[in-house]
Amino acid sequence: MLQRWQTQKDEFQWVLATVIETQGSSYRKPGAMMLINSMGQHFGLISGGCLESDVMRNARRCWDTGQSIIVQYDMRQEGDFAWQLGIGCGGMVKLLLQPITADNNYLDLTRLLDCLSDNVAVLYQQSLVLEQPHNSVQPLSQYDDNNKSASNQFQHHILPAPLLLILGAGLDAVPLARMALELGWRVVINDTRVSASRTKQFAKAQLLKVPMAQLPEQSWWSHVNAAVVMHHHLQLDADALQQLTRFQGQFIGLLGPSHRTERLVNEFNVDLAELPVALSNPVGLDIGGDLPETIALSILAQVQGVLSGKTAITPSLRLAHAM
Repeated sequence: MLQRWQTQKDEFQWVLATVIETQGSSYRKPGAMMLINSMGQHFGLISGGCLESDVMRNARRCWDTGQSIIVQYDMRQEGDFAWQLGIGCGGMVKLLLQPITADNNYLDLTRLLDCLSDNVAVLYQQSLVLEQPHNSVQPLSQYDDNNKSASNQFQHHILPAPLLLILGAGLDAVPLARMALELGWRVVINDTRVSASRTKQFAKAQLLKVPMAQLPEQSWWSHVNAAVVMHHHLQLDADALQQLTRFQGQFIGLLGPSHRTERLVNEFNVDLAELPVALSNPVGLDIGGDLPETIALSILAQVQGVLSGKTAITPSLRLAHAM
């Protein structure tokens, strides 16, 4: 989202829309953001698509006045405009719309993008003073949790996109990388065997041929959140697991059945107990299907659940267990 804005920030007028408060049911929660330009384009979502056209109408007010506005959509009240849209969520959403200009330092979005690109988690502070749109970015490492949020600010944490390391560049790695990129994740693929023709299939990911023993020395190694081993080669998979004993992320998955992993452990003296997190093998949720795309979906769903600290079960099933 920010990359798209960065390349066009001076070509169009822009507004930043941020969810600053919700009550009851809502599609997005506080901190969700969307960028809107004067061409009618928007990047990101602050609803399921039902509010965006009216947000665009209100964005024009920001461009006309140079000031921020706060808009509230209350699906709980029959007389409210949001009720007339027939959304049916039954909750309230309050949005802050801020014009993005050189005069307000682009709401510090350039610095926000730089921090996230450098894998720095930040506190984004947005001014609620409507006459003076102004935001600021502070690295979380420099933030004191004991400091109270000012009443005229909306503050929220923004974390870098997850970094997925795929070890092995076979055909089944293609949909895994593509789908992760579509989620907005960063993707690094490493395989010393990869051919030039395969390179085109990973055009939007970072494709490397780093010797396995040198992986932990790479500058991005400490930023990796999840690693999936899928060389389809016992020796290479064993070498990868040996290096992942120095892993600092939250998820390690190995493609293939458990009996293959037992063989790998026995033949190559791999001690899975040395891994910093439990090995997920077979990797992926049991959702059925054996196409590369369905396998990729199951892997990414499991990784998403782990990174979010969720159980990866449906809310309806969770509710049934609670009853």
